[in-house]
Amino acid sequence: MASEGRRILLLCDNASSHKHDPARTPNIEVYYLPPNLTAWIQPMDAGIIRNFKSNYRRLHSEFVLDRDAAGIPNPYKVNQLDAMRLSQQAWDMVSTSTIQNCWRHTGIIPELWELQRQLANATL
Repeated sequence: MASEGRRILLLCDNASSHKHDPARTPNIEVYYLPPNLTAWIQPMDAGIIRNFKSNYRRLHSEFVLDRDAAGIPNPYKVNQLDAMRLSQQAWDMVSTSTIQNCWRHTGIIPELWELQRQLANATL
């Protein structure tokens, strides 16, 4: 990405594990969300996770019903590969409009637009 001259904006909460060394990644701008507010302004918490989980539960129910209809013993048993496939399908079902609406709901979009403008004017 750096060799292509691309700029990246990475949004993080202020967890201690989210360390960033700008010298190592000059093309990545890290924006830390305000402390103690992240639970209600993070887009993932604004409905994206809820939508994903709803999709996963529906797919899992269909998976169990299909296994039960096929006479497979213990139809509720899901191996890791099946769980990963169900997760991928559930994520693919999360629409872009859901993601956009969740971002809009957080109210941090205007701040991001300002940050994007600043990044566009900055020289790397």
